[in-house]
Amino acid sequence: MGTGKTVLMEDIAKDVREYDWVKIHDNDTRSQKLRAARHLFRRSKRPLFLDGTEALPRWCLNWKTLLRPKIIVTLHSPRPSLSILYRTRFDAEIVFAMVERLTHETLSTTDRNRILKLGEEHEGNVRSILREMYHSPSLMGTGSHSH
Repeated sequence: MGTGKTVLMEDIAKDVREYDWVKIHDNDTRSQKLRAARHLFRRSKRPLFLDGTEALPRWCLNWKTLLRPKIIVTLHSPRPSLSILYRTRFDAEIVFAMVERLTHETLSTTDRNRILKLGEEHEGNVRSILREMYHSPSLMGTGSHSH
């Protein structure tokens, strides 16, 4: 949830010559999800990068012996049938650096504490933290922004 899973997967894919990429969303229809799930069971030598796997029914990953041999997926929580290659996590220092770079200001202790609090409220989802900061008239005295 906003901890960089997709970005990490995109970076890994850059070094792979040929691969299949499937993106699934929670609000996709059942038929769209099942079409995406079919990629898991195709016999192919090409690796499959499956983003948004948590949107699929849990049974899709239960039969390890039937799954395609080379799969890299994003998940919010572990599945017994898949090995974890890397677990992304919220890193407040990275968010502090991002905000300082975007605002061209050094963060105060109050600002840092606010970001930490937002990190807890949004369970480490960096997108949600930045979105709330952007729309918050009280954060860092920058006022509300509009397009």
